[in-house]
Amino acid sequence: MPHSSIPASLLLATALCLSGCDKETQSAAPKEPAKSTAPAANQPVPQTATQQPGAKTATSPSTAKTAPADDSANRLGSKEPIAKPAGVIRLAVYNIENLFDARADGKSKVTDEKPKEHCAAAAEAIRKVNADVLALVEIESKEALTEFRDLYLKDMGYTYISSLDAGDGRGIEQSVLSRFPLSQEKNWLHAKLEGVHLVDNSAERIKAGTPLDLKRSPLHVVVTVPADKTGGKPYELTLYVMHHKAGRDFGYWRTAEAQFISKLVSDELKTDKDRQIAVLGDFNAQPTDESFQTYITGGLIDAFADRKKEPKWFTHMSGRSIDNIFMTPSLSADVVTETRFILGTPVKAAKGDWDTMPYPAGYASDHLPVVVDLRMR
Repeated sequence: MPHSSIPASLLLATALCLSGCDKETQSAAPKEPAKSTAPAANQPVPQTATQQPGAKTATSPSTAKTAPADDSANRLGSKEPIAKPAGVIRLAVYNIENLFDARADGKSKVTDEKPKEHCAAAAEAIRKVNADVLALVEIESKEALTEFRDLYLKDMGYTYISSLDAGDGRGIEQSVLSRFPLSQEKNWLHAKLEGVHLVDNSAERIKAGTPLDLKRSPLHVVVTVPADKTGGKPYELTLYVMHHKAGRDFGYWRTAEAQFISKLVSDELKTDKDRQIAVLGDFNAQPTDESFQTYITGGLIDAFADRKKEPKWFTHMSGRSIDNIFMTPSLSADVVTETRFILGTPVKAAKGDWDTMPYPAGYASDHLPVVVDLRMR
């Protein structure tokens, strides 16, 4: 399949979607920063959940209320994945929605594990995508993700796992499953940002005028595709896996976070201007929002800059494009534009009370997987 990079004329193209950002549970106080005790990211993870420290058999959650099968739930994204060309690595990001386990280990304020039928549906979506490197959002812990992998994805080749505490009060963090070695795993718990809060919010325990910090730290990790897999020299890819602050009132907070991350990337490029870096995840912002545009003005390229205001490009069940992949120019040149896609999965209706609305059959998450293929140079 021919290789074509994203045209420069499309860098500022945006979708004119509905405004607003995801609501976010605010009931828990932020965790105190703690040094991660996770194993080094470049070490293979054992392939059975029973080998993980503190692992125990998960108990079944209460059954999720499910609506009868209805094809109207398959209203977003592409109904089928696009085949992966030869000679590429597939990179994807997926907010899997509250992947909590049944352990009473104090790592989360949430006690309900993700329903097993939702886990199975999410695993089916992951299998369809067949990413070589999969960034995940809303993961409770490395232990929870390892258990999910071993129960549902054991034959997918995801030998390597990275997941670090992001400093979130609900206990959610960002993670990576990879078929290739991972290294340089790090984060920035509660890093200070430029500016102050512009609103009072008792749920967030913030007051206007107080200093800003990161709501959730990004996860930084480096993927190395060995030379025997590339047919040439090793291919190195740096990831910043994001989950920006949600909420309609917090655009200023997301913008400050985006400025912080953009500087981290620009600092890396000072030592190697051709470094291949992706900033990907749930940005809780649409292409027209200031925080989204901050990445573009900071020199990154929107991998879906030519998206249209069409359901096939929406990434959240509300009918918005809030999950994305940004890239440095060097990495953008490797994108196979014709195989980019958003994988559709059954979601709730765009309007109505999501708290009382039954889940459609086959429901996995309120977000959809976002996928790109990269030619290895």
